[in-house]
Amino acid sequence: MSTQDADDLRNDELLAGTPRDAQGNPCLGGIRLIKKLGQGGMAAVFYAVHPRLRNEVAVKVLFPGEVQKDPTLARRFYNEAQVAVQINSPHLVRVFDVDEEGDLLYMVQEFVPGPSADSFLNEAKQAGFVGL
Repeated sequence: MSTQDADDLRNDELLAGTPRDAQGNPCLGGIRLIKKLGQGGMAAVFYAVHPRLRNEVAVKVLFPGEVQKDPTLARRFYNEAQVAVQINSPHLVRVFDVDEEGDLLYMVQEFVPGPSADSFLNEAKQAGFVGL
């Protein structure tokens, strides 16, 4: 999985309508997005440092086209955040916030350093672990 640096984020199509900081970097909820960590079929995930909490976060942004195709997706996204924030487990990523900025729905989550779950599972499959 490749990452996308802040310079490239200024031209990221998904973030085209987001507010910008003084240097022109895209922001959601006042949180400056630093690099793209990856994306799937419905969302992209960005690395950021929360300016007020001063901690590393991951910001998951739903693709607007997916929400337009399935309007129930927005409600499910909010429900996911509302359920996740009530669960306190070392095995689950914490959720700090969920909000909208223009036509983008986003969730601010705990940043977990290391490989993505997808790459971890792919490596485990290649190593021959059964059932993965």
